[in-house]
Amino acid sequence: VPMLFSPVISRLRAAVRGPLMVGWLAVCLLLLAASYGVIGWVVWPLRLEERIFPVHYTIYFGVDRVGPWWQVFMPAYLATGIFLLNVGLVTAFAKQEPLVARICAALTVAILVVLLTASALVALLNIA
Repeated sequence: VPMLFSPVISRLRAAVRGPLMVGWLAVCLLLLAASYGVIGWVVWPLRLEERIFPVHYTIYFGVDRVGPWWQVFMPAYLATGIFLLNVGLVTAFAKQEPLVARICAALTVAILVVLLTASALVALLNIA
């Protein structure tokens, strides 16, 4: 199994060689951990209760979507998917088009900040 992933790991190492890209990867992982942490801090202790959690809020209708506890983590799941997709893009473009790789990296950070904000707002929505 390690032989299967060795070309991917070597390309990722080559893409994230500089200090700027290592910092990008660290910032992204920190934002992902914060996104899961802010929701988990509020929801994880309440998950064993038989209750429905508010998942979405609008200014016009109030709480308009509810669901089980795991649906509260949707912004964090989305952030993880976008991060993994963009790591692939950064790895693919790092050698031939370094500017495109850096733009993908910067957009990843911006999207993760927005999704961290969404996670924090969902967590605030669930504080009883």
